[in-house]
Amino acid sequence: WVAALRKSGIPSDAPNGLDAPATDALVFRMKAVKDYEFGNYVRNLRRATSWGEFASDSVKIILDSLVAVTGGEGTKAALGAASAGVTGATTSIKKNVLFDQSITTFITKMDALRLNKWNDILCKLNRCPKVPAPASYTVAEAFTDLEEYGRCGTLDAALRDVDAKASAEKKKAEDNNDTITQVEKQKKDSGH
Repeated sequence: WVAALRKSGIPSDAPNGLDAPATDALVFRMKAVKDYEFGNYVRNLRRATSWGEFASDSVKIILDSLVAVTGGEGTKAALGAASAGVTGATTSIKKNVLFDQSITTFITKMDALRLNKWNDILCKLNRCPKVPAPASYTVAEAFTDLEEYGRCGTLDAALRDVDAKASAEKKKAEDNNDTITQVEKQKKDSGH
């Protein structure tokens, strides 16, 4: 399934072409592939944040140990310089601790974005009792929706959504503040 869906375009086994109605089998198979890819993405994302600092700390310990036991001054200087470079990299990684600690929040946001998109797809498959389904949900539309479902499971999508919501909340707070300021000004101008 993964190999068939990694090829560009609609899967070749789509029944009756692109304008045919999307079948449950096609949609759920494509979802399974996207879920598999998302699981790998999250695993690699977590692994990269947790193993990066461990690796640089390990290299620094080894280099510091070699400096202590190496006889030549030139070798000691080179190993010391390499250790300092690793220390700088470790410091840089530690500065990213906020990212490391917040990765779970971003994964939760990705899950929410994916679930919202999946709910939209289910409604198009006529599985939403309160929302009328479109007249026809084609293979091409299903493919496009499931590609978007896959994109919702990326760090970029989560960051864009958080940024958009933060901007909207800031705008709302500014509007509320403007309203309060105008009311206070009107009270002051009217002598109350």
